[in-house]
Amino acid sequence: MLKSAKKISTVALSLICFLMFTTRSFAQPPKKETKKQVVSNECCHLNIIDEYVNLFECEYSEKHISSCIKNLIDRGADVNVVDENLYNLLMLSIINSNYEVAKLLISKTKINSRDKDGRTALHWAVDNSSLEIVEKLIEAGADVNAVDDKGTTLLDVAIPKGKAKIIEKLIKAGAHVSKENINEINKRRHLLRSAIVLDCDALVKLFIDSGNIHFKDKYENTCLHWASYKGQIETIEKLVEAGVSVHEKNMVGNTVLDCFQMYNREHEYSKKHPKKYKEIIKLLLLGKGEKDFSLSKKENKELSQSIKLLLLKKRRTELLQSLEKKELVKEENYSLLKYFFAYFLSFFKF
Repeated sequence: MLKSAKKISTVALSLICFLMFTTRSFAQPPKKETKKQVVSNECCHLNIIDEYVNLFECEYSEKHISSCIKNLIDRGADVNVVDENLYNLLMLSIINSNYEVAKLLISKTKINSRDKDGRTALHWAVDNSSLEIVEKLIEAGADVNAVDDKGTTLLDVAIPKGKAKIIEKLIKAGAHVSKENINEINKRRHLLRSAIVLDCDALVKLFIDSGNIHFKDKYENTCLHWASYKGQIETIEKLVEAGVSVHEKNMVGNTVLDCFQMYNREHEYSKKHPKKYKEIIKLLLLGKGEKDFSLSKKENKELSQSIKLLLLKKRRTELLQSLEKKELVKEENYSLLKYFFAYFLSFFKF
């Protein structure tokens, strides 16, 4: 009896194991939960700013936040709602440097709406020094002469930041330049260098009009040195016309002509614009108000380019000295050869 009971129990256990195995193999595997952010169907009835703040605080990537905001907008969310500080979503995205979201909202938001302090989205873009957003806001029709409740203009915000390109964009877009702005610009001489290097002609014009262009940096470079080294042709002409000296040398001993020749060697300006190159060379050699002089045809044919340059620089004395030295060296070499020849002949005398 015991043996039969054991056999029945083993058969039963094997049947149970078989059934368990078959049910597991044919059962569908459980679905894995995805970590993707799912926007609910009710989110269009929620405040888009609250949704944005939640996404931002969760530290999602900028692209992910942008895609979620786009989804909300497509579902009918209002982008012009504001929070307790009267910030709309465009302002918040600029303040938080979420520029992908800002670019998405610029064409959909009231561009000149103000916060509780009277600042616009352009105020915040200038304050954040975002050139791309500033450009897009201006293109979308943002007011470049907007003033907040404290009387702060956009240029008042931009000038202390020292961003020449942003200042240039605002001026070219029609921003009013006050006397206070000009005084602040003149206090920041490094702005002139930035304006020249970045080719901000409107900002350079402000410096020229104010007359604050006759100074040197710590390496004794003038503003004309900077313009020549960067090959800013129009700026060179304006600065020379404004009376900046072409004869100043920096700490290394380079003149403005030397700096322009460095630019020419790197960019081959003389090959691309031969006529303009000659004009600029002439301008940097003679400066403003100095009498010009030309070389004769015979001199043009006989003299080399280096000697021409020396003549144009009015270094005739240097030229003569260099020629005299060469003649002395030739005479010394000739006398030495003559001596050795005579010494050599003395061995053949009988």
